[in-house]
Amino acid sequence: MEKKIRLGHIGMSHDHSGQKLATARKYPDIFEIVGICEEKDDVYERLKNHPDYQGIPRLTTEQFFNSDLDAVLVEGFELDLVRLGQMCIDNDLPIHLDKPAGDDIVAFEKLLRDAKRKHLTVQLGYMYRNNPAVEYALKAVREGKLGEIYEVDAIMNTGHWLSKRQWLKCFDAGIMFFLGCHMVDFIHMFQGTPNNIIPFNRSTHFDNTDVIDHGFAVFEYDHGVSVARATATECNGWARRQLVICGQKGTIEIKPLETISATVKSTSRSTALSAVLLSATGSRLLRFRRLPDATILN
Repeated sequence: MEKKIRLGHIGMSHDHSGQKLATARKYPDIFEIVGICEEKDDVYERLKNHPDYQGIPRLTTEQFFNSDLDAVLVEGFELDLVRLGQMCIDNDLPIHLDKPAGDDIVAFEKLLRDAKRKHLTVQLGYMYRNNPAVEYALKAVREGKLGEIYEVDAIMNTGHWLSKRQWLKCFDAGIMFFLGCHMVDFIHMFQGTPNNIIPFNRSTHFDNTDVIDHGFAVFEYDHGVSVARATATECNGWARRQLVICGQKGTIEIKPLETISATVKSTSRSTALSAVLLSATGSRLLRFRRLPDATILN
């Protein structure tokens, strides 16, 4: 029998913390959950009775890094992620580092350089990278099926309650830092490093708050411009999360990005292909049907 992966969990403040641990616990044949390291007593006391954490021992930092771990989930507060991740790298442990990786690019670069030097994996928590529809689009782009990419339009909206929007003040860029980072990841994934970035982040001033809850940024490239958008105030914003990749030879549209049922549309000058992304009992399937050559989706 293959040895189980001894997995540690450091930090509990991230929105994805409990869900990440719950996912690992679904695979007891693969993972052995060793313990949780949460430095702040108030955070631990607030969350310790949640089902995602029940039955898992709390360890001190010293105990945690002396527990013969194989890997660590880093799930602390966003601005603390890199510090916690660096602690793991310093202890020769590969990590899953949730997003976004802090606001200190120098510290983040050091973490990556140290991990590379030690041959340690750093997996970032950009979950859309593993979305089957996104994988399909990326493969199409890399194979040149869309030709030169001249535009990516990426939107990740939500409808946060007031206290959550006020919490966004923790970050200089507000919602663009918190959720827009996923869309920035998309643009870089499909087009690489831009020539210039122009931010237009604003506050709606709804509910008499001045938090940056409406994010918009333009990315300039040699062959066009791309846009990342994120807002915290849209009614049912989850349903309008979308990704559009436009190339010289064709366009791919994924809309919405995450739901029980989403539609992926891909069109080209020579043929038309439609793909439907379905989610059933936790598994995602891509089902394709080729349309008549004369049919182009509008």
